[in-house]
Amino acid sequence: MVCTLHYGSVLCVSATMGFKHREIDPAPLLKALARPNFMIKIIPHVDCTPRICELVRYYMEDVTVKGAWAGPAAIQLFEHALCDVARLPVREVVSATHYITDLTLGLGRGRVRLPDKTRERNPEMSRFDWKGRDHHRCRQRHRQGDRAALCRRGRQHR
Repeated sequence: MVCTLHYGSVLCVSATMGFKHREIDPAPLLKALARPNFMIKIIPHVDCTPRICELVRYYMEDVTVKGAWAGPAAIQLFEHALCDVARLPVREVVSATHYITDLTLGLGRGRVRLPDKTRERNPEMSRFDWKGRDHHRCRQRHRQGDRAALCRRGRQHR
């Protein structure tokens, strides 16, 4: 099995794995697939800067594992000026799995609360939402003398 990552037409990553090398028990895989997954939902402003960034949690539902395999694997990282994956500190490939499933991606829930330890250190970060912090940066630029700075909410500072 071969997997490649290209930036444009330039090869940046090449990974290989033995196809269906050794069958594995699907129970640990089902347990791992039942855990929540996360993604960042970015809603841009009119000037294409991120206006709202939310951490969204979603679950995979109705999971049916049709097959799961493990095997030897290798990875090659290539130098590229814009896709700088070669600087990742990969020392060895610990494990590789390949599985085939039928599943449904569940609906996401936005504004995920951060762990209590993070909120104690910084109470303003009770949710992963950058709206207020972006406006705060605009006010700081205004105080520093950048009077033509546009606020991310669309107001121009005078």
